[in-house]
Amino acid sequence: MHVDIVVNDSGAVLSPWPPSIETQLTLERMEEVDEPILTRSGELKTTKVRMKTKTKLWHFSNGSGVIMPAMTDYVRGILQAQGHSQSLLDYRTPCPEPDWSLLDADPRPGQMEILQLMCGGRCALIKASGGLGKTETIAMYRRINPTLRIGVVTFTGQGRDSIAARLRDKCPNHTVCILAAALPKFDADTYVTLDKSLHRLDPSELDVLIIDEVHGSGSSAAFDHLHRFCAVRVYGMSATPFGRHDGADLAPIALCGLPRIDLDYGFAVSAGANVPLHVFMYEAAGRGDLKPMAPRLREMLGIWRNSKRNALLAHLANSIPRDEQCLMVCRVTEHVLRLHRMTPDAVCVFGMPTDEREAELMNMGLLPPGWKGLPRYRTDKDAARREFERGDLMRAITTPLWKESVDFVHLRWVVRADGTVNSIFCLQTGYRASRVHEGKAAASIIDTVDRFSGMEERSMRRVETYKEEGWDVHFVT
Repeated sequence: MHVDIVVNDSGAVLSPWPPSIETQLTLERMEEVDEPILTRSGELKTTKVRMKTKTKLWHFSNGSGVIMPAMTDYVRGILQAQGHSQSLLDYRTPCPEPDWSLLDADPRPGQMEILQLMCGGRCALIKASGGLGKTETIAMYRRINPTLRIGVVTFTGQGRDSIAARLRDKCPNHTVCILAAALPKFDADTYVTLDKSLHRLDPSELDVLIIDEVHGSGSSAAFDHLHRFCAVRVYGMSATPFGRHDGADLAPIALCGLPRIDLDYGFAVSAGANVPLHVFMYEAAGRGDLKPMAPRLREMLGIWRNSKRNALLAHLANSIPRDEQCLMVCRVTEHVLRLHRMTPDAVCVFGMPTDEREAELMNMGLLPPGWKGLPRYRTDKDAARREFERGDLMRAITTPLWKESVDFVHLRWVVRADGTVNSIFCLQTGYRASRVHEGKAAASIIDTVDRFSGMEERSMRRVETYKEEGWDVHFVT
């Protein structure tokens, strides 16, 4: 079959439409959904179940198929692989010429490559390892394109505020507006927002949308907000654009197009933007009867309440010199507090529990009376993060509160107590320690090979993720 493709700013039209490509244009996602159940008493209730949902990334119009414009090259690759001939007419608005004289500093390695792509290409995914200065690159792009109306979207308030502060500092001739529920919207040439506040922007108000930490675009809520902007130029940046736990890795490609740049860990280390990362895997013991249990119970007994594993990790953390910054990472507050009993000089950082949960933790002996006034328990994650970034706080045990847009230049040790297998979480957690700082030659990640009741497979999947990223993995016996 010969397929004619005509693409403009709003979409790409394929005529005739080849049904054979539909499977590869279907976004599949594992989600928790509410399922109604009828109790024996006749009462209708709902329960959470995990199921696969499917979203078609095309629609039909006048006998032809229409896709989002960023997907054009992705679809052309599918057509070629299936043996379809094709022709392309591209009517998209060309990029304006940048004013390179407005750069206020020489780009670091990798930054010029990103800038040239964004100034010359239509849409793209950009993989750039932590430490390469993605936010700084966004500020440079803002400066050298003075006439463009630019939106930057991210997925945490911390990331949003950090990007806005950098843009205001580096781009004094531009007006930066943060879109947030408590803040007014005003006329600006630069908007910084969370995905959930994008409804306050009309796509006609932007020429360019930059998605920071683009792996976050795969959730159903985020994708619904973002796909409204498919008619503007969209760029997505992340050290880990793929590897979502729900399988929705097609979403970044639908929004931004194919990956065009891969500035990986090896590049970052050779360019001096990252320090080398070493992973040390220690064998941990645990119960042998976990495999048939429900996932949450298995996690609770195998990870959070595993006294042998916790004792091992606490011993390793306590062995780290006190003048070297250490971060222990857990999934839940209960685990943070259990580890804290064995690492008393660390500060616990976690979200404020509900009254009911607070009472449970106190009944378990994990929170002491008057804990809110004690310096070792912190629920103001932003204040604690700033102290950690400055190096005033040297030892912390946290839940996954400190995600993107952190600058832990002093961090030398990450102790992974969480046991999480998701590759994005694995890499984002490890890369927190990769920032360059004077006197810091390398950084280390401590993890466990959980040789008990089905947990070993999860450990080895983490090892595979580390090795694929190029980190040095050492098994300690």
